[in-house]
Amino acid sequence: MLFMCVDILETKCSDVGFFSLALEKAREEKEKPKPLPVPKPVLYGENEIDIPVDFSFLQLASLTDAEKENPRFPEVESPREDDTKLSFVGRSLRLNNNELKEVSTLPAFVETFFQDPKNLGWIDLSFNALTVIDKALVEFKQLHILYLHGNKIKDLKEVDKLASLPKLRKLTLHGNPMEEQPNFKMYVTSTLPQLTNVSFSAVTKCEANASVSWKRMFNPDKTKKKKKAKDDDD
Repeated sequence: MLFMCVDILETKCSDVGFFSLALEKAREEKEKPKPLPVPKPVLYGENEIDIPVDFSFLQLASLTDAEKENPRFPEVESPREDDTKLSFVGRSLRLNNNELKEVSTLPAFVETFFQDPKNLGWIDLSFNALTVIDKALVEFKQLHILYLHGNKIKDLKEVDKLASLPKLRKLTLHGNPMEEQPNFKMYVTSTLPQLTNVSFSAVTKCEANASVSWKRMFNPDKTKKKKKAKDDDD
């Protein structure tokens, strides 16, 4: 009988020890800092772009300010130093939700952070203070996606600058003053017939055909030529 009591006590002590260890382990897991969520790779068509090098939401007033910062993703293990050059194998860049007024030095900025800067396929400049579409963007000939929504671009003809980007498929411009101009989307799709998506809205086959007809009827270049020819005759 005595041996049975000893066995029971040993079993209960063992159980208490087990639950104590489990409780302690659970407490340690709970106190560990939770890792930041890793963004999903950006997809376009059937191709996949790597996780973006992310400089969003940093209140950047210029790209010079951005050069002093570490991108949010991919995660950087140590702070940026003057003699250290961080270089990523990405094809995507986020500079959205900042205070950028111009991006004329963007090619040099991309050169600093990307191993293959000419292969950049996606740039997000949404929600800044841009008033024009900078010609610097045209240097990225592999660009498939360009986000410019939520800026201060007024002149619809700024879109013309992007005509030399043959691989551009998705462009966002909503939230800019230019959006209020009549035939906004028609002008964009007729100027950039390679687009498949404008401001997160797919360009339908009907819209694509209509934009071709619209361009024939209201081609600004054609109107200018007619006016010039008339002036010459006079």
